Order: sequence, then structure tokens, then C-alpha cells
Amino acid sequence: MKPAAKITALLLAGATAAAPLAALAGTAPEPMPPSPLPSASSQAAPSQSQALIKTSDAALTALRDVRAARLAIFNGNTAQADKLTKAALHEMDTAVAKDHGLAVTLPNQKAGPSYIPIDVSVSLADGFVPTPDQTAKIAEANGHMAKGETKAAVEVLRLANIGVQVSAAMVPTTPSVADLTSAAQLIGQGKFYQANLALKKVEDGVVLNSFGLNSLPVQS
Repeated sequence: MKPAAKITALLLAGATAAAPLAALAGTAPEPMPPSPLPSASSQAAPSQSQALIKTSDAALTALRDVRAARLAIFNGNTAQADKLTKAALHEMDTAVAKDHGLAVTLPNQKAGPSYIPIDVSVSLADGFVPTPDQTAKIAEANGHMAKGETKAAVEVLRLANIGVQVSAAMVPTTPSVADLTSAAQLIGQGKFYQANLALKKVEDGVVLNSFGLNSLPVQS
């Protein structure tokens, strides 16, 4: 079962795991400072051509700046918080302008904002128990994924009839831009408590959604 556990943790894109990103805001109870982002994965990040779901580096950078800005506010470094918030706004604006083709619609979503993926991971489907032969194939897939060869890894799993789900952490761009704009204005007015709440809304907006290999979102 160890190979199965290993493949669950491998990243397909970005530099952080999807689940920790989705829970960023929830890990920052007041008055404790927000916890730092997870460290970068040791696995090779695949190119966009290899990614099952393409991600936005700009939006991911914006989320990192948001976390750092909240920490700066907690530490009383208001000048740094102002700089980081403006940087986050710039990166999110960049994501809206240049990465709009990456936007996806959530399953069963009939209205509301577009979501841009910032991180993706692959795991075995819930409840799947591999046979000895399938365990060997999982180890083979891990080898591909360690090299950033995502599609080759998934093909190995598919041919071995191994259930796989793809999870994506996604950020709603339009609401995030609005909240970051508000946070920047509040910092300029010296309203740091309210600014922190606006920044927290950006983190709270991150959602985690899972897809099957046959139901991956369409991106341009």
C-alpha cells in the first residue's frame, strides 16, 4: 500500500499541495498569525503541455503574497503589508488578463465567477485497493511523475484499470480582485484589522474540486 500513498501526495502542477491551499484561511485563527505556506514539492513540476489541468502561476503568486501580507499585518509591518497587497492585486489582475483561457466552470455551476486553477494533484480514487500487479504499475507511474511526465503516468494507471481522481485548487478571479482592491484601500486608510479580513476573504475563496479522468474541465 505504500506506493498508493506515495502517488496520492505527488503534485502535478504548481509548487504547493492543493488541500493546504484550500484550507489556508482556516489555519489562521485570531489572534495567532496566519501559518506559512507549505514548502515547495521535491517532485519535478510538469510543463503546461503535460498538465492534466493547466494552472496560473500569477494567481498562485497572488495567494502567496496575500498570506505574506496577512503575516506582515500581524507583525505590525504595515509598509510591507501594503507592498505585498499591491503586488497580490497586480498578480491577480495579470491572471485575469492573461490566464482567462485557463478558467473553468465548477460542476453543477450555473452562475457565478470563473475559477482559475492554481494547483493540481492526482490520487487514487476513494476506496480503491490495488492488486499486487497494480501496485507495481503505481510504482511505475510514480517514476514518471517524479520526472514531470504526468500524462505518461496517468496512461500507465489507466491501462492498469487503476482508479484515479484529479483534484484542483482554484481561485475565483473577479471576487479576489475586488477583495484585494478593498484590502489595498483599507491599508491606505490605516484600517489594518479590516484589511486583514479582506485578505482573509481571498484565501477563503479558494475551493478544492475533484475530477475523473473522463471529466476534466475544458481549457483553452
